[in-house]
Amino acid sequence: KEIKQSQQHYASIFKDTLKDIDQIVEKAMRQAILNDRGEKDTDHSPVVIDLSHGKLYLASEVVKKAIQTYLKALETDMDQYQKALQCFEIRDSEKEMTCSVQVGEHELQLKGFADRIDYRDGHITILDYKTGKVDPDGLHYEDFDDIFTDTKHKQLLQLLMYGYLYQNGQGKKDATLPPYACGIISFQQLYTGNNYEGYPSFHYKDEKVDARLMSEEVLQSFKENLTKLLAEIINPELDFKQTENEEHCNYCDYRAICKRQQQKDE
Repeated sequence: KEIKQSQQHYASIFKDTLKDIDQIVEKAMRQAILNDRGEKDTDHSPVVIDLSHGKLYLASEVVKKAIQTYLKALETDMDQYQKALQCFEIRDSEKEMTCSVQVGEHELQLKGFADRIDYRDGHITILDYKTGKVDPDGLHYEDFDDIFTDTKHKQLLQLLMYGYLYQNGQGKKDATLPPYACGIISFQQLYTGNNYEGYPSFHYKDEKVDARLMSEEVLQSFKENLTKLLAEIINPELDFKQTENEEHCNYCDYRAICKRQQQKDE
């Protein structure tokens, strides 16, 4: 009876939330556009932004669809856990996580933001949101060196960093120790057809181990490799090298400093 009442309660919340999506999205888009323009919206001089047609209309409809799909998937998750009499709890969202790491004589501060932190299956579950597609193979690895050298594993590197930050921050405060579960919620891939297949997650596999949880040993290995990388970055005797793949330059925030294109033009 209690589970049935809980399911009805969640269903009511989802229905009410879906009704408010239009207003929520329109308000958020207005604020984003104003921020981009450097303008302010006041009661005395409201800025007119028409979301009823054109590109802004299409963008708002895409966002609404993504939110509806996400809520549907979340409702499915909750329903499955309740039917199995298992704990499912969303503990935090947009959680700032910090910790320090000693690199030689230097103490460096690390910081990251987790989109969502759940408690499910008896484990802390750290989730990251992506608007684009996610290759599940990129979250699987057999050799730690690949994570730090192969861009295929960039999202896995991010998840491991979140696990490490949580372990050495919030995890110490509330004694929620590893292993942790970590995964990515891709808004483009929540459903295959009409089927919800969960989310791609961290996965380590070799001849002896097939693990989908970040153990203390895994996070210790991550710390050792991370410390090694940071030591190379702050070492003044080691020069930074330009990437050999010039396609990366198209999206690099440091193009002005690098001046590769300027050197080519000269």
